[in-house]
Amino acid sequence: MAVAAAAPASAGVVLPAVAVDWGTLAVLALGVLLLGVLLLQELGNRRPGSGGSEAAALQKFQWTYLPPFLLATFADWIQGPYQYKVYTAYGFDEHDIGRLYICGFGSSLLFGTYVAGVADT
Repeated sequence: MAVAAAAPASAGVVLPAVAVDWGTLAVLALGVLLLGVLLLQELGNRRPGSGGSEAAALQKFQWTYLPPFLLATFADWIQGPYQYKVYTAYGFDEHDIGRLYICGFGSSLLFGTYVAGVADT
């Protein structure tokens, strides 16, 4: 499903309609949300009295581990469409593929919560 966006007629400039995929809109919305969170975090770090060695150490820690975490998360997210293509190539219908995705995310929710606690000990 796509949404067509065009310039208003009163603008004087005629732009062609552009098809925007819902997935693209979701990625853009998440990007704007991430930039907003980073901006708020940066503004919070600039408040008087929030400086110091602890804040600097925390920020260094965040920037050391945040890029690899985001890269791993992105790699996990981007494999979804390719898994879907593999499932359809093996003859699964949409209903079965939906069940597979739900079971996968559900098992991550249930077992990941407990396994993470065990791994931290």
